[in-house]
Amino acid sequence: MITRDNVTIHVDSVVYWQITDPVKAVYEMNDLVGGIVQLTITGMRAVMGDMDLDHTLSQRDQINSKLRIILDEATDKWGVKVTRVDVKNINPPEDVRITMEKADDSRTQSARTGPAG
Repeated sequence: MITRDNVTIHVDSVVYWQITDPVKAVYEMNDLVGGIVQLTITGMRAVMGDMDLDHTLSQRDQINSKLRIILDEATDKWGVKVTRVDVKNINPPEDVRITMEKADDSRTQSARTGPAG
């Protein structure tokens, strides 16, 4: 995935769903699981592509909610109800993660020593 501020991230998620209409699930979609996987990927690209890295890391509940709505609406015609989406891991590239850790360490150090002056 690529965020709005052009950071490539790797995302792991879990989608919980149930078949509500077995006939549609069999006849409307040739590869139901594959279709849900592809919808999840494109939905994540849409949701996370509108957010910068900081927001993707801090707004998981918002991402989960938006993605669940997108998936549930798209899979309804397949006889599927998406009940929950959980984004498990959001991993930025190593160099970005190191920079973020250094910035966090600097803020922590500044907070311990207090303001200069």
